[in-house]
Amino acid sequence: MPTTTADNDLLKLLAEGGGAVEALQRAVEKPFWVGPDGGADKATESLEHVIRAMTEVRKTGKSQSLYEVTIVHGNFMARIDLLRLFPDRLDLVEIKGTSWSPPTSDRPNGEILTKNTTAIMSGWVPYVQDLAFQYELLSRWLRENASALGLHPATKISPRLLLVKSGGRATAADRLASFRSRYQKDFRGNLRAEVEYQGPRINATDLLEEVHAQREVDLMLNDAQASDPAFYGCGIAAAMKRMEEVLLKDTWPTALESLSAKCRKCEFRHEDVTKSGLVKCWGKDLDAIPTHILKLAYLKDAQVRKVLTDHLPAEASFAHLCEDELQDRQKSQWRCARKGQNEIKASFQADRFGAMQAPSEGPIYFLDFETSAYPIPSRIGGEPYELIPFQFEGHRLPSRTAKLSERVLLPGFLDLTSDDPRRAMIRALAEQFGSSGPIYHWAAHEKTVIKKVMESIEAENGSDDDTELIASGRLIINRLVDLLVVAKENITLPETSGSYSIKKLLPVIWADPALRQAFSKGQADKDPNYYEDPRDPYKSLAGLDSTFVSAIGQGVLMALSDEDGAPTNLDFAINNGGLAMLYYHYVRLFCGADRPEIQRQFRQYCQLDSAAMVMAFDYLRRA
Repeated sequence: MPTTTADNDLLKLLAEGGGAVEALQRAVEKPFWVGPDGGADKATESLEHVIRAMTEVRKTGKSQSLYEVTIVHGNFMARIDLLRLFPDRLDLVEIKGTSWSPPTSDRPNGEILTKNTTAIMSGWVPYVQDLAFQYELLSRWLRENASALGLHPATKISPRLLLVKSGGRATAADRLASFRSRYQKDFRGNLRAEVEYQGPRINATDLLEEVHAQREVDLMLNDAQASDPAFYGCGIAAAMKRMEEVLLKDTWPTALESLSAKCRKCEFRHEDVTKSGLVKCWGKDLDAIPTHILKLAYLKDAQVRKVLTDHLPAEASFAHLCEDELQDRQKSQWRCARKGQNEIKASFQADRFGAMQAPSEGPIYFLDFETSAYPIPSRIGGEPYELIPFQFEGHRLPSRTAKLSERVLLPGFLDLTSDDPRRAMIRALAEQFGSSGPIYHWAAHEKTVIKKVMESIEAENGSDDDTELIASGRLIINRLVDLLVVAKENITLPETSGSYSIKKLLPVIWADPALRQAFSKGQADKDPNYYEDPRDPYKSLAGLDSTFVSAIGQGVLMALSDEDGAPTNLDFAINNGGLAMLYYHYVRLFCGADRPEIQRQFRQYCQLDSAAMVMAFDYLRRA
């Protein structure tokens, strides 16, 4: 069944980033052997190579490193990212493309453990679960195969996490230009990225850090912190035993036993909605139920269990909760959903422009950014996951009360070729957005990006030109106004199910015929863009023709579309930020950055994001 990894473009890029981390590690620490793609059938081959490597260790006294080692014991299998062999110990290394910050005085135990070191931070739980399971299975495997390996059955196993080091710096050898990617299906039929390091010989990198994780694994061995009630309180070994019982006896927990707030992020998707995980577990297409419990913002497991006590999953509505059972930030959604109408604060209605910081005179601006973040930096001196602002688009209205037909599309900025577009981006912002007037954006991204760019330029202690550039950047920051914050504090729309994403809000306000008319063809002399789809302007974006496939990565996008036949042009329309980031990565890694039709794809999407700010502003001033 398809999963979110298969249909989320940002997750595809993150998965490829993990492959790049593995490729860099293999370039630094040369492999004795890399296991082939496959399942349990590769376990015997893996064992044979581990035995050969161990023979080499005893002969030379030097460690040997094996990657993608498949081990099987009983009914369990694991694929180990890196198994490092020493005469008297084994290093079990799980490689993750996750950013990690070294310990500080405030957090001497690092960011994986809580401050009192008695628990694992929630975001790190899945990674440590993987490592602890492999540790338990490798211990059993070692006891079974110790004689063949020439090791004592109780040989020490050292569990480690190899992570991307926050604050690390790239050199000419380990920047993005040294890597190449290709996509192919694995033995399960899933699409995966294979990344190769093609740079000069490299013996060390500042981008990765290996973290000893024995304390974390010990905690997990005692309590695996399982999210499923059937495994609550189980350590890794007990959870494995319970899972084995489930499989052998075919006594699976019922869906009802496992329903929780986590279901809203169900990873099992299907083109036929009736076959998707949510529908199978909850009994109905929840998109058709605007007040279903899973539509409640900031949902807690206790609220799910409360409603399911008296109602079937398909009929579990948050309307069944009493107002005193809600968090304060859920109450406006609950009230307006029950009434079936918008809720707007009286104070906002009394002074909309004041709430939006819109001056009585002078122009107002609208801004949207597109950025890239990848574990392997593009520029020398760049940090892992550094935000690279490769594009912005903007609009201007002559005043806060100007008609939408008076909007002006600004020239914008797009750099698909430079390793370091930061300074050029700030200069273009200063030139196009003037020296006064609010600059509206949606969510904290734009402010975060400009701040990060300013900090990185300041840290470089550049020329006098940089001093002027930093002053320009600070002026832009001081003028930014986040419309999402304004909307979140003052209005609630039942149709958005508590979400304030611009992609959720826009179809709601797009239902206004007057707004659609204002953004139809020929309605603004200084903005040539128009949007014709009556449901959602993002559905109006045109795609590229199939020649785009040959322009980028020699079939990369053909593989990603996963079509048996030739893809249509709509397969390649940029219509979300994750896809823009993915396409940027492809044109940087392969080719196509200079092709007008590819540049047009980036421009039309980001220009609509900027126009969406104009639409949201117009809605708020009239709400």
